[in-house]
Amino acid sequence: MTDDLSIRVIRKLMAMGPILQRGVESRIQMNEDDATMIQMRSLALISAGPMTISELARLRQVSLQTASETVKNLEDREWIERVRNPNDRRQWLITLSHAGLQQLEGARNYAVSQMVPHMNQMTDDELEALNIGLDALGRIFAVPVETQLPTSETKDAS
Repeated sequence: MTDDLSIRVIRKLMAMGPILQRGVESRIQMNEDDATMIQMRSLALISAGPMTISELARLRQVSLQTASETVKNLEDREWIERVRNPNDRRQWLITLSHAGLQQLEGARNYAVSQMVPHMNQMTDDELEALNIGLDALGRIFAVPVETQLPTSETKDAS
């Protein structure tokens, strides 16, 4: 693969990222009880496992104060819970509540249902090529499985 081709692909990804994000954000916010993408991103990160507010701030690349405000909002909605860290009783961990998991899954499912008609405008070969490309990006950038949307195979298995 040439550097020129890699650069062209990167430029296309950079151009498409905000377009896709805005499309998904608008669809989630139209349906999900005024939940914001910031809240959904935070829930997705927390769904990977218990973490401190500092860890959430680092992952979201925001200040501790901003992360604390988000956590307070999520806690008010009962989408997360605070639990004592079993390894350090002075420290609190945040974890997804059952309601938070339902909210996250509902938002993801709704976004997927809204995007399917758009994706169905692609040919099967185009969809398969995109799927392979996304798998490769996930592999090289080490995207945690927890943040990926469930596939139909995953859903069928449960």
